[in-house]
Amino acid sequence: MKKLNTLIILLALTVMAYGQDYTLAHSTGKLVVEDVNEVTIEGYNGTEIIFTGNRDGEVNERAAGLKLINSLGIEDNTGLGINVKEEGSDVHVTGLGNANDGRITIKMPQNMDVYYAHSDYKGGELIIQDVAGEIEVSAAYNEVHLINVTGPMAVKSIYGEIEAVFSTLSQEGSISLNSSYNLIDVTLPSSAGCNINMSTPYGNIYSDVDVNIESGEDDMKRLSAKKVKGTVNGGGVEVTIKSGYENIYLRKG
Repeated sequence: MKKLNTLIILLALTVMAYGQDYTLAHSTGKLVVEDVNEVTIEGYNGTEIIFTGNRDGEVNERAAGLKLINSLGIEDNTGLGINVKEEGSDVHVTGLGNANDGRITIKMPQNMDVYYAHSDYKGGELIIQDVAGEIEVSAAYNEVHLINVTGPMAVKSIYGEIEAVFSTLSQEGSISLNSSYNLIDVTLPSSAGCNINMSTPYGNIYSDVDVNIESGEDDMKRLSAKKVKGTVNGGGVEVTIKSGYENIYLRKG
């Protein structure tokens, strides 16, 4: 019986350590996330930022009572392997090395802006969904999945693919999607208007969207399997889609 009670306590501690939440009352400005390996950023109609961890691995019993530190001079103040700090109107989230293995889910007020940066090979899947603010991503290896977003945005991943599904297309600022070595798959609302510029030197462009191809000075249309420039639904916001070595897919929503 004593052994059973001990086991129950250990299991409870494990759940606490690996299923914690951290909540911050903040609803304006920008969410800045850096060096967190796998993240889901989800907008919602609320006034708090809620962090939830799904940490991989076993509990490190040797670290009991100790704080994780690193060369940046910051510590894990959430119990999730991340540091969260308010700086003016912005909230900065920093991953602490190997301690942030596993997915972090961040629910934030949907009109906040998002900046995400990750520079090494541990970058995993990045999901941003239901966000109506501006989005900026600078990643090396992350796969980027944008779901029910509006723009404006500037998203770049060197080695990861980019998939974007727009709920509406904001006309307030440009949209740029760039993957150096992987594919890009974009779904636009069927009624969305934009000026579109797509290019892929070593891939192909596939689309079921009616693009009015731009004409040159001699009224000859500029047609290329590697580069397409024109307007959709009469034109509008600038949309640039570039892949260095893979295909581009443009779809009607």
